[in-house]
Amino acid sequence: MKKKLLLFCTIILTINLVKAQNTFPTTGQAIIREPGTRALLIERDDDDSWFTFHDPNNSWYSLGIDQSNSGAFSLNSGGSLNSSQFVMLSNGNIGLGIANPTHLFTLKASRPILAFHDLTGKAAAIEFNEVHNQIRFQKLKNNGTSWDKDLMVIDADDGKVGIGTTSPSTKLDIIGNLASSTLNKETHNPTLRIRNSYYSPSDENGSVSMQFAFGGSQLGPIIEAYKTTTNQTGLKLYTEYGYNTPQLAMTMRPTSEGTIIGIGTENISSAEYFLYVAKGIRAEKVKVDLKVNWSDFVFDENYALPTLSEVESYIQENNHLQDIPSAKEVEENGIDLGKMDAKLLQKIEELMLYTIEQEKAIKLQQSKIQKQDREISELKNLVNQLINKQ
Repeated sequence: MKKKLLLFCTIILTINLVKAQNTFPTTGQAIIREPGTRALLIERDDDDSWFTFHDPNNSWYSLGIDQSNSGAFSLNSGGSLNSSQFVMLSNGNIGLGIANPTHLFTLKASRPILAFHDLTGKAAAIEFNEVHNQIRFQKLKNNGTSWDKDLMVIDADDGKVGIGTTSPSTKLDIIGNLASSTLNKETHNPTLRIRNSYYSPSDENGSVSMQFAFGGSQLGPIIEAYKTTTNQTGLKLYTEYGYNTPQLAMTMRPTSEGTIIGIGTENISSAEYFLYVAKGIRAEKVKVDLKVNWSDFVFDENYALPTLSEVESYIQENNHLQDIPSAKEVEENGIDLGKMDAKLLQKIEELMLYTIEQEKAIKLQQSKIQKQDREISELKNLVNQLINKQ
């Protein structure tokens, strides 16, 4: 009975000693096998629970729970645990170089760079440049060990984006070629859209423009879209004469009947014509398709040709030909080339009829004169004969 009691006490003491401390070999591998839920549990109440890795060259790395940082899981170099290099909070936020990351992933350094390498030696990086307060997308060289060039930058202050330049002057500043394409077959589906979000669809005016420039400061032509009413938009083209002095070249304004175009003028309020040109037009050839009656009706048998007396009376009263606009009307309203040509031809054809009538009258008069000349000649002969008989 005493032997059984002694054996039981020995077993209980051995179990307690095993629970209190595990001893691993000083060399080789330490193996922990546990069929339960955890193979290894390290726990210190109200204090840090951590591992420290140390090699003979005095390199230290610590891994564990940092109670001084609200129980964050930390990994850092050194013989003590702190949350200055790698930390993961209980909400899943991860930080590098920061103890309390406020986002899912936060990187903090004097010049933080996130680099990407492929298996062939090509590399690129994203850098936050604190000197210029910019996010820079970079190409790396020498297997990613050195900087090659900046591909794109984003200003952290105002959101300006530069491609091919580190000093963007507008929201999008590109040095180099720009290509845009689409696979959509729809007619009115643009491949490039420029929007001015300052204006709302309900505004009755506003504009958005695109400008071309030469060099750093010399500005060039401008293409400007503008609103005339809530649902009507037009287009203006400006060229530059001088230095940064836009000059209106063309205006396009929509109407219910179609688009009106003005060249060198904005005075295009009337939809009677679709093209307005200031100063004039010079061309080698102009063809006008008329939709008015041509003037051949003058030669109809029933045409009431005014008499020359009637024409004279009208001119004396109005100081211009009938059916032809006066100088004042031309100055105020201009002329319709097609209609004017038709009216001028009408007057030419009327003049031709007058000429024909006059020619007939002249021929008749000449015939009478010739007859009278013959009769006079005969009378002279008779008179001479009578004189000679005496």
